[in-house]
Amino acid sequence: MCGIAGIFQPKSYKEKLHHREIASLMCDSLKRRGPDSGGLWSADNFPITLGHRRLSIIDLSPEGNQPMVSSSGKYVICFNGEIYNFLDIRKSLEERSIIFRGRSDTEILLSAFEIFGIAQTLQKIKGMFAIALYDCEDKKIHFIRDHFGKKPLYLAMAGNDLLFASQVKSFRQHPEFNPVINKNAVSQYLKFGYIAGPLSIYENAFSLIPGGILTVDLNDNLSMEFLKNGVTKYWDAKNAAIAARSKIAENKNLSEDEIYNNFHHIISNSVERRMISDVSLGAFLSGGIDSSAVVSLMQSLSNRPIKTYTIGFDEEDFNESEKAKMVANHLGTDHSEIILTHKDALKIIPDIADIYDEPFSDVSQIPTSLLCSFTKKHVSVALSGDGGDEMFGGYNRYLTAPSILNKTKFLPWPVGNIISSFINYISPEIWDKIGNGKIPQMGEKMQKLASIIPLKDRKKIYDRLLSKNITNEYFIDITEPEGLSFAEQMMFYDTLFYLPNDILMKMDRASMYYSLECRSPLLDIDIFNFAWSLPEKYKIRDGKGKYLLRKLIKQYINSDILNQPKQGFNVPISLWIKGPLKEWAETILSKENIEKYDFVDYGQVKEIWDMHISGKSDYGHRLWSILVLHSWAEKYS
Repeated sequence: MCGIAGIFQPKSYKEKLHHREIASLMCDSLKRRGPDSGGLWSADNFPITLGHRRLSIIDLSPEGNQPMVSSSGKYVICFNGEIYNFLDIRKSLEERSIIFRGRSDTEILLSAFEIFGIAQTLQKIKGMFAIALYDCEDKKIHFIRDHFGKKPLYLAMAGNDLLFASQVKSFRQHPEFNPVINKNAVSQYLKFGYIAGPLSIYENAFSLIPGGILTVDLNDNLSMEFLKNGVTKYWDAKNAAIAARSKIAENKNLSEDEIYNNFHHIISNSVERRMISDVSLGAFLSGGIDSSAVVSLMQSLSNRPIKTYTIGFDEEDFNESEKAKMVANHLGTDHSEIILTHKDALKIIPDIADIYDEPFSDVSQIPTSLLCSFTKKHVSVALSGDGGDEMFGGYNRYLTAPSILNKTKFLPWPVGNIISSFINYISPEIWDKIGNGKIPQMGEKMQKLASIIPLKDRKKIYDRLLSKNITNEYFIDITEPEGLSFAEQMMFYDTLFYLPNDILMKMDRASMYYSLECRSPLLDIDIFNFAWSLPEKYKIRDGKGKYLLRKLIKQYINSDILNQPKQGFNVPISLWIKGPLKEWAETILSKENIEKYDFVDYGQVKEIWDMHISGKSDYGHRLWSILVLHSWAEKYS
């Protein structure tokens, strides 16, 4: 796990020291991603420098340092991530009499590119990765990002110079980089709480898409438009899902036990590959289905107690630490937990802009960051349950949205609006009292329900479910395979949109800020292919998602503790904004500060602030987005 950065300066053939200095500064800005060592490589006769910051996980010796040059001298690589099936690839290379200097997956990946070629190697590898591969002979550089977007990779232009880096903060080290804020990215952020690739917060930088590859001939005239137009896909989720779905008829002939055994084999292999490490390893354990499944398999594969970590909050509606402890006790893990007060959580708020680099306002960023900080004190690698919801139908929206649409699709538009208005007439605070604590954050959920009742279009309903601001322009542009149910459509959209831009972005930035490697066994290409080859009943059944994962857990945990409602990894941000954060929020949302940046209309901000403080509506998440955006702007604009 690392940070990568580099620069190509077409007009600097005689200024090698200059572009090395810039590359060094770019890498230094990523030191938290790779605190163990750093390296630079520059071509002797070409104005390019590649840089790397290393978090040593596999092969701790200098033989694993980067940038790394291939044995023939053709390729130079800087690589962020892990190749989980590197031992299998090593074996196939050794059969061709390839000899390795060390044991790192980087050396094996580099050798595979030389022996098998780039296209074939990308079909072989399984892992999380952002790669910059320079071809010294052809003067081309290949930028490659993993299938699901677990590892970030950005490109930018600074004058005539081509830059790349793991995070956009690196680009600011270049004296000619112009950090003009992308207004489309801001609008998208205010709608969803994150910036979806390929956009970045800056106009002259963009994110390489998941499954994307960009090959740049460095002899060409480079521009942002040229770079963006050159991106292609070595892996396409739609085509992969279509290919997998062609096996549904075949799988219908298998018994449920056969389906489950195949599932157990695939997921066990995925977990086992991610347990390979030369440093201390553990797992996040929330008490939910996904992390409990991962930990169950880890413990079954280990001859000693697995280290597990969780955090809880003293607010009862937001605390799942007791569930995690019960799971840990059942499995016999070496469990550690920390219970935090709102004061502990609020201490991290000044660091939000540094941690997340771009505006990002998923409120679970706070507990995720605190969990990573706590876990890093004990281990350097942690496995997580990310991806289980998208692969196996875990989000509540997969159940509620189809049900609501079936009930309302024949309602005349005026009737739907009347029902929606009635729900909104009752304040979120009163809805919370009606829920009596049995439905966490009921007021917020009822407001969301009111916003989708009048809608008939599936994609617009999905868009609304993800939106924090329903007045912003509609952005999501994804074409799914034909013949999907509404729930399956949302799973597909989430895999391509919500997962890489929210879930994986959140975990990458939080874990890397604390120099912790996070691995996601449920996000394996084999699991994706298997999940999409199954009928929906193996994901959603009897009003519950993640059918196969639940079945797996029953094999290891003889308990009903996981049948409680899913709360998510959340914090009571709506209450905090009214309480301990009120003074801070009022300062940021002042007329002078809002108009300073012109991101949002002050009149609208004041209106939703007044309604939130009075309890007439719950605008906590929308206000949090505005607060985070302006806090970021204070530091970076």
